[in-house]
Amino acid sequence: MENSKKKCKISACSDNHAKHYCRVCKDKDSDHFARDCTQGIILYHGTRVSFIKSIIANGLQPSKHGRLDSGIYFTDRDTAILISKHRGQGTGVAVFKCRVNTDEQSCVEGTHPVWKGVTTSTFQEWCLKDPLKHRIMGFEVIDGEFEDAVNLPRGEIIVNGSTMSN
Repeated sequence: MENSKKKCKISACSDNHAKHYCRVCKDKDSDHFARDCTQGIILYHGTRVSFIKSIIANGLQPSKHGRLDSGIYFTDRDTAILISKHRGQGTGVAVFKCRVNTDEQSCVEGTHPVWKGVTTSTFQEWCLKDPLKHRIMGFEVIDGEFEDAVNLPRGEIIVNGSTMSN
């Protein structure tokens, strides 16, 4: 008798499991990767290059306080770059591209006023209260150097404008 193994519904998934869990929509038998979930939107989180390795290993960590309360803050790519350049103080800038579930229970959206010396206009920001409701899709090194090995399955890595295969 042949021992057949069940495979999850995602044809491109190489994991050996019967069901695939989507962290964004919480579907326990998903037919899509979290990075492709239609319930999430693409947002960006800027940080220092020196934090990349820790974020890949441990995920994005919520801030203890902020304008919209504690949580993980996201915005558009260009604004994330400006903010991380301001906060990075010359240490190198990286921006994480994420798919975020912005439902009302786990995410707060707001309009940030002009940030003197950082932005020239208001910008939209999202504070994610539930750190499990996002999926890192990739990251981009804007400036600075990053030479560590990275394991980001199905993720996109861009270093100073050049896409690297993973």
